[in-house]
Amino acid sequence: TILAQPNMGTIRKSIDSFMADNKSREQYEKLMAKGQELHEKQHRSLPLSGEEIGDFEKQREAVLNNPVARGFLDAQQALHELQAA
Repeated sequence: TILAQPNMGTIRKSIDSFMADNKSREQYEKLMAKGQELHEKQHRSLPLSGEEIGDFEKQREAVLNNPVARGFLDAQQALHELQAA
Protein backbone atom coordinates (compact mmCIF):
# COMPACT_ATOMS: atom_id res chain seq x y z
CA THR A 1 0.00 0.00 0.00
CA ILE A 2 2.79 2.43 0.88
CA LEU A 3 4.56 1.84 -2.44
CA ALA A 4 1.38 2.69 -4.32
CA GLN A 5 1.16 6.19 -2.80
CA PRO A 6 1.36 8.99 -5.40
CA ASN A 7 4.26 10.82 -3.72
CA MET A 8 6.38 7.67 -3.38
CA GLY A 9 8.39 8.59 -6.49
CA THR A 10 9.37 11.93 -4.98
CA ILE A 11 10.23 10.31 -1.67
CA ARG A 12 12.36 7.69 -3.38
CA LYS A 13 14.17 10.31 -5.48
CA SER A 14 15.02 12.34 -2.35
CA ILE A 15 16.35 9.27 -0.58
CA ASP A 16 18.38 8.18 -3.62
CA SER A 17 19.87 11.68 -3.98
CA PHE A 18 20.86 11.66 -0.33
CA MET A 19 22.40 8.19 -0.52
CA ALA A 20 24.49 9.26 -3.53
CA ASP A 21 25.80 12.42 -1.80
CA ASN A 22 28.67 11.45 0.51
CA LYS A 23 29.01 14.96 1.96
CA SER A 24 25.34 15.14 2.92
CA ARG A 25 25.38 11.65 4.41
CA GLU A 26 28.48 12.43 6.44
CA GLN A 27 26.97 15.69 7.68
CA TYR A 28 23.75 13.89 8.70
CA GLU A 29 25.63 11.01 10.37
CA LYS A 30 27.75 13.43 12.41
CA LEU A 31 24.62 15.24 13.55
CA MET A 32 22.94 11.98 14.56
CA ALA A 33 26.07 10.84 16.44
CA LYS A 34 26.29 14.18 18.27
CA GLY A 35 22.60 14.03 19.16
CA GLN A 36 23.01 10.49 20.50
CA GLU A 37 26.05 11.55 22.51
CA LEU A 38 24.13 14.43 24.11
CA HIS A 39 21.11 12.22 24.76
CA GLU A 40 23.26 9.61 26.53
CA LYS A 41 24.94 12.31 28.57
CA GLN A 42 21.56 13.68 29.66
CA HIS A 43 20.33 10.17 30.43
CA ARG A 44 23.29 9.78 32.83
CA SER A 45 22.21 13.07 34.46
CA LEU A 46 25.36 14.84 33.31
CA PRO A 47 25.12 18.53 32.47
CA LEU A 48 25.42 19.70 28.88
CA SER A 49 27.71 22.64 28.29
CA GLY A 50 26.68 25.65 26.26
CA GLU A 51 29.48 24.79 23.85
CA GLU A 52 28.08 21.28 23.30
CA ILE A 53 24.58 22.59 22.71
CA GLY A 54 25.85 25.34 20.42
CA ASP A 55 27.91 22.86 18.41
CA PHE A 56 24.89 20.60 18.00
CA GLU A 57 22.70 23.52 16.92
CA LYS A 58 25.30 24.63 14.34
CA GLN A 59 25.45 21.11 12.92
CA ARG A 60 21.65 20.89 12.87
CA GLU A 61 21.36 24.20 11.03
CA ALA A 62 23.92 23.07 8.48
CA VAL A 63 21.95 19.88 7.81
CA LEU A 64 18.66 21.76 7.54
CA ASN A 65 20.23 24.26 5.12
CA ASN A 66 21.61 21.49 2.92
CA PRO A 67 18.92 20.86 0.26
CA VAL A 68 19.89 17.20 -0.25
CA ALA A 69 19.89 16.43 3.48
CA ARG A 70 16.69 18.44 3.96
CA GLY A 71 15.03 16.47 1.15
CA PHE A 72 16.03 13.26 2.92
CA LEU A 73 14.59 14.49 6.23
CA ASP A 74 11.36 15.50 4.50
CA ALA A 75 11.21 12.08 2.80
CA GLN A 76 11.68 10.36 6.16
CA GLN A 77 8.84 12.40 7.63
CA ALA A 78 6.57 11.59 4.69
CA LEU A 79 7.30 7.87 5.10
CA HIS A 80 6.51 8.04 8.82
CA GLU A 81 3.23 9.77 8.04
CA LEU A 82 2.34 7.11 5.45
CA GLN A 83 3.13 4.33 7.92
CA ALA A 84 1.05 5.97 10.64
CA ALA A 85 -1.98 6.38 8.38
